[in-house]
Amino acid sequence: MANFSKVALLTLLALTSGACCSSLCAQPADPDGIQRKLTGKYLELRIRKQREHIEKQVSEGTLEKDQAGQLKNSLDAMAAEIEVDRTRNGGVLKPNEARDLQNRLNASRDVLQTKAGANKHVDDGPNPLGPGWTQGRDGGENAEKLKAEMRQEEKRELRQEKQNSAEQIEKQQIQYEQEALQALSKDKDSIVKGKSDLQTIRQDNGN
Repeated sequence: MANFSKVALLTLLALTSGACCSSLCAQPADPDGIQRKLTGKYLELRIRKQREHIEKQVSEGTLEKDQAGQLKNSLDAMAAEIEVDRTRNGGVLKPNEARDLQNRLNASRDVLQTKAGANKHVDDGPNPLGPGWTQGRDGGENAEKLKAEMRQEEKRELRQEKQNSAEQIEKQQIQYEQEALQALSKDKDSIVKGKSDLQTIRQDNGN
């Protein structure tokens, strides 16, 4: 009876440990990619990609050079900040640091997308004044052609609304950029201090 109890107990333990291992194996190691963003080069890659988009939009004429310069300066400041934070924290970013940088990169990306959409011209189409009257077979108005022209007009109006919306967003974004640049200028001293701290850390480490 004692031997049977031992066997039952060992079997139960084996099943339980197997279930636990299965559940642990089933759990993703990094479900939200947080660890990858803190320790990997995810943010640095985003900065490099945004620099490439800036150059592309300048060459396509959808982004002015002064706007491109402002965005590049912002990206340079973020890259320097990442380097300082990683050096200070042993090669990783703190969650709040990574979250703040990612939000700023999202804002920079939104600026690029807004500029790309707002500077595209919407063609007025063959009938800028709207669909006209056309004669049908029976001498009356050609209903099918009128419907087709009305659909084209609706599409044109929709494109125009999108352009107007993009222009409005651009105005708001310009205001946001101005405020961001003002805030960035206020933070200039802290950025310079951060670079100085990084240099001091490198000297202390013999680099």
